[in-house]
Amino acid sequence: MNVKSTISFSEFKEKQHQHSLIVSQLLSDYLKDRETGKKHPVYDFLFEYYFFRPSLLERYSPGLSVSIYDDSENNEEFSLPNKDIYSFSSEKKTWTMQTTSLTSKRKESLTWLITLLENTQQNEPQFGCLGLHEWAMLYKNESNVRHSIPLRVSEKELQQIVESKPLKCTHYDAFRFFTNEAGPLNKTNLTKDHRDHSEQSGCVHTNMDIYKWAHKFYPWISSELILESFYLAIEARTIDMQASPYDVSLIGLNPLKIETKEGAEEYVRLQKQLSIKGNPIRIKLIQELRQLKKCF
Repeated sequence: MNVKSTISFSEFKEKQHQHSLIVSQLLSDYLKDRETGKKHPVYDFLFEYYFFRPSLLERYSPGLSVSIYDDSENNEEFSLPNKDIYSFSSEKKTWTMQTTSLTSKRKESLTWLITLLENTQQNEPQFGCLGLHEWAMLYKNESNVRHSIPLRVSEKELQQIVESKPLKCTHYDAFRFFTNEAGPLNKTNLTKDHRDHSEQSGCVHTNMDIYKWAHKFYPWISSELILESFYLAIEARTIDMQASPYDVSLIGLNPLKIETKEGAEEYVRLQKQLSIKGNPIRIKLIQELRQLKKCF
């Protein structure tokens, strides 16, 4: 195990406390609303579609490369959220994370993911898709509404906008939800098998997915990185919904009217800004995943 640093149990507890505090404050209003059944298309997507519960986001892990020195005193209980995957050295009084619980299937998934992220980083970024995937998911099938928010455009207007703008989605997980009528309008017929060739760092969904891929390998991926990618995902999903045909003004967001020249230009500006923020976070994730793979 290539351990890069060691922190004391006292330091771990402080990091754990600070992380929990940040997450609880960040999600406080959302969780209160959720208890009453109120929906939110930004946070609901990140927790329900990505299958990573708020309670798991709140749990802290220093990551694979950090060992924890047991400096607990006065019979204080040494408690780790993922203690079952740590091994203890009585000589060094140190807990070190292990990878023995990773199955062959997860190891294969890890190898595939590293390749996907590396290719995404290397592929030429593309801008100007205008977030039309949300429109294409409703094209000629408005009954396929995916959110509890009314549309801000009519059925006729939605069809005209989809038909007047080139569909050039590069993200398979968005493309697969296109209606049957919208699929053939896309520049490329995307398939799951070729996603590592089509993914690129200009895509809003691809940058949002950094959070998905980071938490897939929790607790070996550090909570600091997961939280950093979560902030990016919030920003990405917000842009995603602002550019959608839904009336997001009803949830306090400003609609981004991509059907207008000004709206399209603003979308591209935000898309480029998000890409710049996402690249270094993706690089950090690649580094942590490579470190995990070295343990096999």
